[in-house]
Amino acid sequence: MHPKSTVLGIVAAAVAAFLGGCSADYEAGEETSRQSEALQDDDNGNHWGNSDFYLVSPAFEDGAELPDAHTCEGKPFGEGASPNLQWSKGPKGTKTYALAFIDVTLLSTPQFAYHWAAWNIPHSVHEIPEGMQAGQFPDALKGGEQRRAGPPGTVPSYFGPCPSWRTLCEGAPRATDSYAFRLYAFEDKELTPPAGATMQQLVDYLELNAEAMVELTATSDAVPSSFERVCPDAG
Repeated sequence: MHPKSTVLGIVAAAVAAFLGGCSADYEAGEETSRQSEALQDDDNGNHWGNSDFYLVSPAFEDGAELPDAHTCEGKPFGEGASPNLQWSKGPKGTKTYALAFIDVTLLSTPQFAYHWAAWNIPHSVHEIPEGMQAGQFPDALKGGEQRRAGPPGTVPSYFGPCPSWRTLCEGAPRATDSYAFRLYAFEDKELTPPAGATMQQLVDYLELNAEAMVELTATSDAVPSSFERVCPDAG
């Protein structure tokens, strides 16, 4: 099965493995009733998409360095607040959206490349706030679900970039990675990712089933203040 949308091919640099694999649980949750502040009217998914389908953030320009607030800089590994992301209406017939945050520099070691994803975001929602709350079903997603990379039991939330963890652990020079926030539009009203999927498999599922995809890119060389699982004595 081929993706319905075109995803730019990216040549990735390999890095040393430092974390174990991730696992997923897909459990039922209560849908929220909060109205989207970004779109007041319900248009029943009748979106007239065109070349203006886009994803932007007031926090940074496409291709720019991600501000420290949205990375692990000065914080424990993987911390940081989600940036405010805003998007236009998707193609005609769009019922739901999904988002993913990917370290494209690490795509050759995919078990570490996929940081965060959210899906089943209703078509009436057109942004996520800065510092979106943790939890499987945050209010801002209006019934949508989120998940982050990490071991079983990890609380779902945004996973801030942290490419220079070796600087903390080993005193190595900072490393700059490239990242992408990807927005997907779907004709399906509800997505059902495969049970037990890894983060890579979850994002692959989104890309295979999307009607359209756009992305917003950024870079980061963030250094964490601590990384207990790898270098507990550092910092």
